[in-house]
Amino acid sequence: DSAATPPLPSRLPADNPASVLDALAANVAQTLPVGSSAAGEQPKFLALNSRQEPVLVKFSPPVGTPYGDRWHDLLCAEVLCAQVLQAHGFAAAQSHILQSDSRTYLISKRFDRVGAQGRRHVVAMGAAHAGFVKEPYVNWATTADALVRRDKLGAPEAKQLHALLQFGRLIGNTDMHSGNASLFVAGTSLKEIAHGRLSLAPVYDMLPMRWKPDLMLGMPDYAPFEIDLSRADASTRAMAQDFWQRLSVEPGVSQALQAVANTMAGRLC
Repeated sequence: DSAATPPLPSRLPADNPASVLDALAANVAQTLPVGSSAAGEQPKFLALNSRQEPVLVKFSPPVGTPYGDRWHDLLCAEVLCAQVLQAHGFAAAQSHILQSDSRTYLISKRFDRVGAQGRRHVVAMGAAHAGFVKEPYVNWATTADALVRRDKLGAPEAKQLHALLQFGRLIGNTDMHSGNASLFVAGTSLKEIAHGRLSLAPVYDMLPMRWKPDLMLGMPDYAPFEIDLSRADASTRAMAQDFWQRLSVEPGVSQALQAVANTMAGRLC
C-alpha cells in the first residue's frame, strides 16, 4: 500500500547543500508552534547526505537574531563536545556544522541506521528502565547499575554512563533526561530482545543546555556556574576541562561564550 509508505528523506546534494537545507528548514519551521524553538525545543528533520547516508539535521532560528545566535553557539558546542568525547575514548554521534546565510545546521550521521535502508534496534534509557528495572527512574547511572545487576548491561559500560553523567554536569548539561541516552539492543525478535544484552549507543545531545533560550524566562546570560568536583574522577574532570579549553578558543562561537568557557576551564585546573 503506497499510502502507508513513509516519504523518503530529502537528499542533500554535494554541491550547495545550504540552499536545500534552508528550504527544508523553512518548511519545518512553518509547522512548529510559535515560540517552540525559543522554548528550547530543537527543531530537526531527516535527510540523506550526498553519500546516501541517513542523517539527522538540527537547525537554528535565523542567525542575526538573539535566539538564532544563541542556538548557533549551542550547536557548535554540541559538535565540539562530540569531538572531545571521541578524543577521550567515548563513542559519540558523528556530526558537523554547516552554515548558510540564514541558519546554522548540525548534521549528524544516524547511528541507528546501516547504509541507506538497514537499521539497528536502539532504545532510550527510559524505555530500558521501564522494561527491566522495577525501581523508580533516577538518572542514567542508577539505571545502568540496575541493568548490570540484571545482567543486561556490562559493568564497563555502566562505568561509562557514570562518567558521562558527571561530565554532563561539569559542562552545564541540564537536559540529561531518560531520552537523551540510548542503548543498542541485541536480537530482532521480541524473545531475543527480552533475553538479550544491551550495549551503549554513541553519545548525542551533549552540550551546555543551561544556556538554552527559554520562552518564559528569556535568554540566560553566559555566566560561570558552580560545579561539584567531588563525584567526578580525574579522567572525567580532564575531559570536561578539555571541552572548556577548546570552546574558549573555538572561532565559530561568540566571544561571550569563549570568555565563560575560559573561566570554566580554570575552575577545573
